[in-house]
Amino acid sequence: YISGHGFDWFIELPPALVSWLVFPMLGPLLKTGNHIEVDFVSTILSAKNIKYVKFFVYLISLISSFIFFKAGLDATLLFYKLGQMMELEIDVPIWIMFLSFPVGFIIMGLFSLELLLTTSVDIYNDRFS
Repeated sequence: YISGHGFDWFIELPPALVSWLVFPMLGPLLKTGNHIEVDFVSTILSAKNIKYVKFFVYLISLISSFIFFKAGLDATLLFYKLGQMMELEIDVPIWIMFLSFPVGFIIMGLFSLELLLTTSVDIYNDRFS
């Protein structure tokens, strides 16, 4: 306590805000292809079939992002209404931590939609070549 204020919050806050690092990165990781994937499938499928698999993956990703967005929004609103605070040295509302869920999944949904549309165009163009 050199300044008369404790700095425990400096140690406690980063683990509480890890969700702000994880969930908003779901979309960019999906777009760059750095999500978990099964590599052996791409070795046994043709390039055309891989596009169909990617289309299915992006469709599931889009649907799941809507579901998790709704769940995250419900949790955020619940904790906002409850007004609970994190047990840190500084007062931080819990809903700020939970807000990363709907924000992250809306970002993931937007990236999923983009990838779904571009893959659809690729599949459509492959039909004529």
